[in-house]
Amino acid sequence: RRPWYIQGAASPKDMLILVDVSGSVSGLTLKLIRTSVSEMLETLSDDDFVNVASFNSNAQDVSCFQHLV
Repeated sequence: RRPWYIQGAASPKDMLILVDVSGSVSGLTLKLIRTSVSEMLETLSDDDFVNVASFNSNAQDVSCFQHLV
């Protein structure tokens, strides 16, 4: 979490993170994507809104991260 003084100075964000899980993305690349998404989620504050979706030929919402709520 960000310190209170940074959180207080930042405007709330609305964020949609799209993750490509098609056949062309696998192994180390997919692991790096997942790590990057986790790091992005760590930067959010209580005032921010985010949704994560994965896609290949179709799009799906990613399940709620209960441990982050």
